[in-house]
Amino acid sequence: ARVDITPTESVPLAGFGNSSARMSQSVLSPLYSSCLAVTGKDGTTVIFFHNDLCTTPVEFSDPVRKGVSEATGVPYANIMVTATHNHTSPDLNNRREPNLVHYVETATRLLVQCAVEAMADRRPAALQTAKVQTEGLNFVRHYILSDGTYKGDNFGTLNKNPIVGHATQADGEMRLVKFCRNSGGDIWLANFQGHPH
Repeated sequence: ARVDITPTESVPLAGFGNSSARMSQSVLSPLYSSCLAVTGKDGTTVIFFHNDLCTTPVEFSDPVRKGVSEATGVPYANIMVTATHNHTSPDLNNRREPNLVHYVETATRLLVQCAVEAMADRRPAALQTAKVQTEGLNFVRHYILSDGTYKGDNFGTLNKNPIVGHATQADGEMRLVKFCRNSGGDIWLANFQGHPH
């Protein structure tokens, strides 16, 4: 299932520093939340959310997971809420802006509704998987500075202690899952690490 989660009011935008200084003014492309509900042969059901958001902090994902669990009966631990890491989406961490608080409440309600629709649309399917190693598409945002300390992000360098390298290596493996449904079209999932800390 899929639901439109585009804000209807001006909200702070995530991704580039102080989001209160970057309030949305118009919509270029809508934002969506997609939901996949899968029940295995053993009867275990899992629910995956894919959101056009920068992040999904626990203050957002926790109420979503609780609401979905109550509405569907799927255990809280079996519900995953992820983000595409869109840098021009609502900043869910900025609760100082009243419109953002209203947006989070609305988005939470819409995601619960989306999960209910996904549960109703389950159909028999075969599962296929694949993985591929990528090069140069991701990097770790945890840096070593010249004095041996660490810096958790790459927004500029420190004059006294410039960045000299990455603290760890990025996982370049992309994993794909394809659900070949008997009717209603195939569904793909991709799991890829963008730039973790």
